[in-house]
Amino acid sequence: MSFLTASIPEAGYGSKIVLTNVSFDVEQGAIAAFIGPNGAGKSTLLKVLIGLLPTKASSVTLDSHALSSRNPEVNVKKGISFVPQGNRVFTELSVRENLEVGGYLLSGKKAVASRIEELLVIFPDLKERLKANSGVLSGGEKQQLALARALMLKPKVLMLDEPSLGLSPKLVTKAFDTVVRINKDLGTTILIVEQKVHEVLRIAMWVYALRMGEIVFSGTPEEVQKGETMRKIFLV
Repeated sequence: MSFLTASIPEAGYGSKIVLTNVSFDVEQGAIAAFIGPNGAGKSTLLKVLIGLLPTKASSVTLDSHALSSRNPEVNVKKGISFVPQGNRVFTELSVRENLEVGGYLLSGKKAVASRIEELLVIFPDLKERLKANSGVLSGGEKQQLALARALMLKPKVLMLDEPSLGLSPKLVTKAFDTVVRINKDLGTTILIVEQKVHEVLRIAMWVYALRMGEIVFSGTPEEVQKGETMRKIFLV
């Protein structure tokens, strides 16, 4: 039985329909990549899943439990977390305070502190920056902080919207390596939307391709790299 399933007949912004008849399923422990040209509906899809973009008649289940179509907080409690584009952090707070905010549902200060220590093993660059104001962090450090904060509640599913955005090529490689480590060390199922196709295919286990709001391909990274398939996805 699939771990995360979604059936979205229609979704968009007001009268503008972005997604049409989008259905997919993701196995537990997988890294699933969603690729496609700009405007294909990739970011919109993640917003629907987390409940930021209400829809009618859509069905999303996580570990056999239905997710809310309009309540992100409820969905977070059920085990899904979302890192939007831009690796947003609370720039007026310290690194530690950002992480503490991410652990707001944990039971007590000891539980929060323990979880921070666990995550510093995966994000060692943050260890020496815990007292630093988040606004002075580099782009790569902010990206790590955004990921770490999203992991504070031990989500079953982590959704990432273009985690490579604004990073140098060297930091892009490091970011994707970190995603793999999260998946392997924590067992977190990951959904990742990404424009850097070749880089994300290196880490993905399964790929869904969107074009003009519809899924036009699903398969392995090896299958999607075939020339004919890539043309089908990216040439409208």
